[in-house]
Amino acid sequence: MAIKFKPILYLEDWDRYPHAIADVSSRNYSWVEMAYKYQAMGIQNWYFFLALHNEELRGVDAHSDNLTEEQQELILLECAVNPWYALREVIRIPDGDNLIMLEANRGNIAMFWCVFNAFITFVQQIRQTGKTLNTRFLVVLFHIFITKGATHVLFTKGDLRRDEIKYYKKFRAALPKWMWYLTPKDTDNQYEFTTLMNENQTFSYVPQGSPDDANSVGRGKTPDFVNVDEPPFLPNAKVSIPALIASTTASFDKARKYKKFHAILYTTTAGDLSTESGKYVYENIKKKGMFFSEMLFDADNRDDAVTIIMANSKCEDRSAPYVDISFNHLQLGKTNEWLKGKIATTPGTRDQIKRDFLGQWTFGSTSNPIPEKLLNRIRDNINSAPIVITDDKYRYQVKYHREVEYVKSRQAILGLDTSNAVGRDAITGVLVDVETSETLASFMVGESSLTWFAVWLAKFLEEHPLVTLVPEAKSTWIGILDDLLIELPLKGIDPGRRIYSRIVDTARGSDNEKRNYREYSAGQPTERKYFPYRNQFGFPTSGPLREDLYIVTLREATNDAPKLIRDASLIDELSSLVEKNGRIDHKSSGHDDHVISWLIAQWFLREGRNLDHYGIDNRKVLCRLKVAATGDDVKEQRAALRQERLNLELDRLTAQLADAKGMLEIRYIESKISSLKTEIREDAVDDIGSIDRKSQVVADKKAEANRSAPRLTARNYGFNPYRYGGRF
Repeated sequence: MAIKFKPILYLEDWDRYPHAIADVSSRNYSWVEMAYKYQAMGIQNWYFFLALHNEELRGVDAHSDNLTEEQQELILLECAVNPWYALREVIRIPDGDNLIMLEANRGNIAMFWCVFNAFITFVQQIRQTGKTLNTRFLVVLFHIFITKGATHVLFTKGDLRRDEIKYYKKFRAALPKWMWYLTPKDTDNQYEFTTLMNENQTFSYVPQGSPDDANSVGRGKTPDFVNVDEPPFLPNAKVSIPALIASTTASFDKARKYKKFHAILYTTTAGDLSTESGKYVYENIKKKGMFFSEMLFDADNRDDAVTIIMANSKCEDRSAPYVDISFNHLQLGKTNEWLKGKIATTPGTRDQIKRDFLGQWTFGSTSNPIPEKLLNRIRDNINSAPIVITDDKYRYQVKYHREVEYVKSRQAILGLDTSNAVGRDAITGVLVDVETSETLASFMVGESSLTWFAVWLAKFLEEHPLVTLVPEAKSTWIGILDDLLIELPLKGIDPGRRIYSRIVDTARGSDNEKRNYREYSAGQPTERKYFPYRNQFGFPTSGPLREDLYIVTLREATNDAPKLIRDASLIDELSSLVEKNGRIDHKSSGHDDHVISWLIAQWFLREGRNLDHYGIDNRKVLCRLKVAATGDDVKEQRAALRQERLNLELDRLTAQLADAKGMLEIRYIESKISSLKTEIREDAVDDIGSIDRKSQVVADKKAEANRSAPRLTARNYGFNPYRYGGRF
């Protein structure tokens, strides 16, 4: 008989079990500690995985030799209806003579919760953080406690299959002997794992060399649970994975009908985008899912959670919601020192280390346009716990990297990459601070009506009164703009002063351009007024301008403030950029929606003209960048201010050098520049060598001009060194 699978996942689920409690006195303290961390993060449903249906089991050790038969029966019943109890208290890690409880962290709680919800779950974790361990717990749970007459398929690399089957057996053997038994028909080989007392089976498959053979993976099976391990490294993954997933259709339909457990789980480290399998997995599985946020725990129910996933991902079908759980070492409770130690003691190529320990998707021997050291600094400063706000009506999520009220008080630029929002692609927005260039917030809208999105965007601009919108001007933008031209005036907002327009950029150009600007900026802000200028709104990213974003703006923005980029989705896309022959290869790089949005905003701060039209004081643009880029360290901030002053002095002296009228003056200024350069850090100026080159060019020119001139001295030339001021 099928076991109905109804674990406690949402706040409303507690109503089904009025006698259930949250066991904050659990013997596995790491789970209690994790619950309190969620509470501190502002999660309302912070205790669901501490569920205990039978309070009589509080404090009872399921592995004790002194349990009564009644207690044993109660424990088995609890495990059958409450998988959290089995994972938390019962299943153990065999370590010699010791049995170790599973330590909870953000990664495994998120994975179990998504799997129990029957979401298609993609888990990317760096090595030695428990990714494989967590799946072993899940397989033992499947075999012993929560299913009957079910099939699990493990699809993995050939060198991993035997070990996994061996560990499944070890983990099962670590359970109390009264919980399970083997039948004479149970298999004992390196390819299958069976628990026939519950009629459950695991079949393992390895990649096949030819596409035809790969297409046969899982054929003849109707699995309830599929685990694809290390999919970017499986040959012919784009053939074998769809074939395997197709085999779940009948079993999943049956499981939904009878409310049985069913799941698709992908577990991996980062892959190589230069391989066919790596690119397939990255584009069709990883980037399809919603980037996991614990705010999903606070959804009203599964239907509401699916709505949130569809609205914030590139999923195309509500029956197959994808979630991407990609946590770094800090989010999993590991320190930077731990990571450095693992890297130092693990052999491997540079690219292998990037994939295995830094979570970076590489592209063969092709380089990322961002220098490796700089990229590491960017990744080290990921905000691991942004504030996530979910819209009540449309279920869009905004990730805030500062307190929400602080962000609303800041003058900021919202870069917007538009799309049709039909699941395959997404609308993406990144908000950056005018004074510091730091990333303040971001959002991604997958499945949505463009009208709904425009109404929501108008509300967002109303709630963030100091934000200027800079959208990418492509076909989908016009539909959104038409709605904004109606919605914004109704809220008392002038679209022409809140949305970037190329007419403003050319306001001080030719007479015709000046006249266009006067007409554009005069009169009441109505839809009719702005209708003739619809094709002027937005930033055109086609052709040379797009390349300019990826060459000039990318270099400046990443160099200026690597600590302030923060957003995990944006950093993930930056890490996956591919450079070929000096140009970004967008086809190979995969998705770059967040990158485009961010770069457009950064470009506007650096290249936009006549910003006062949007209410932006030009003197404040990037005025606090150097100080903000140092973080909260007071000494670093003071050092940054000093470096900024030194740079200003260097610019002043360089300009004076160009106007110098004699060799004595030239030599005096050059000596001050040389002395000044010794005090400027290399990372505080874009190109120190350019000062040397400029100094030499000017000096050569002056020397040539003075060869035929009368010999001058400081006395008869009237040169006064004191007019150049003292040094810092």
